[in-house]
Amino acid sequence: MNEVVNDEEGVEVNQDDLIVHGSDKVVHDQRFIALLLHLIEKNITVNPNKYSFCVSSFDCLGYLVDGHGFEPDMKRLAPLTDAPSPKNLTELRSPVIALQYYSRFIPSFSCRANCLFNILKSNSFKCGEEQESCLRSLLKFLQSDAVLQTYSPNVHSVLITDASPVGIGAFLEQEGRSVICLSSKLTVTEKGYSQTKREALAVFWAVKRLHKYLFGKKFTIVTDHEALKFIYHPEKSLASSSAAMVQRWSIALSAYEYTVQHRSAKQIRNVDYISRQPLQDRPINTSDCLLVQSLPVRRSDLIIETGRYFGSILSAIWKGWNANLKRRFPVYFSKRNELSSTPDGILYLNDRVVSPPSLRKSVLEDLYSGD
Repeated sequence: MNEVVNDEEGVEVNQDDLIVHGSDKVVHDQRFIALLLHLIEKNITVNPNKYSFCVSSFDCLGYLVDGHGFEPDMKRLAPLTDAPSPKNLTELRSPVIALQYYSRFIPSFSCRANCLFNILKSNSFKCGEEQESCLRSLLKFLQSDAVLQTYSPNVHSVLITDASPVGIGAFLEQEGRSVICLSSKLTVTEKGYSQTKREALAVFWAVKRLHKYLFGKKFTIVTDHEALKFIYHPEKSLASSSAAMVQRWSIALSAYEYTVQHRSAKQIRNVDYISRQPLQDRPINTSDCLLVQSLPVRRSDLIIETGRYFGSILSAIWKGWNANLKRRFPVYFSKRNELSSTPDGILYLNDRVVSPPSLRKSVLEDLYSGD
């Protein structure tokens, strides 16, 4: 059917349904007549008893669609919201699958629903008070005024991003209303990034995910991390001392036309929420750790000694800097945006390995020997 009506303006195809739309009744009627003539030409018969004419809203694939946007069809959700608590994996899987289908309406869905995913992955049904509360809160979220604005190519877009130690999230907005919301868990390797690098990753990931909405159009990136104004400045080159990965992201984004705006976290609370619960880790790419193989010390020794001397610093990178750590390590805190680590516990300052005091002598001797 897509091939049949591909050239017809104002006609959308959803499976075997044809939807004709227009900016006003005159345009709508012209497009409708043009479609009927085209179908006659292709010898395709339309059943007049199965179509609705000149409606202001309609249901389609589980959504209610009107001139303002689209939202979940509550008639479809009623069996889930009225259902008793799940008693086994099969009964739990049904609402989780439905929630995944409507996940675009739920900010940071992958993080919020993490405890439910863990049950399904474990293949062992253990649904306690926490899981029950999670399921009900997600269903309740869909019952709220969770209406997404229909994307318009003629309206300026604003991309709001944020990152935490465990996940990244983004909102695409037009005229102050959400068009789509995204979220993703961080891999074990990404959790070791500095906060600046995680924030930079959130922007790069979001722009690439929303490429079809953003490419070829001017848009604004909003972040609560001021350093990104310089990292992703559209007219200035990134410092050569910056991490190589961040430089590659900056180069990739040069294909887009955007400006970067800083706002405080309080002003972007809709994207600031990312769950702090432990997340399922993805396999890491061990090539990220190959740079340390040329050091004159064994990797295992480096990991042990780094944990011995810099265990608190590693903990701060992974979990965040508390007041005690800020006071104990002021020098490292001042460099926190440049610090990162590998999943097994090797500390980096930008792209350079930070050698613990017990190994510095052997490293310096190797450097001075010229071998």
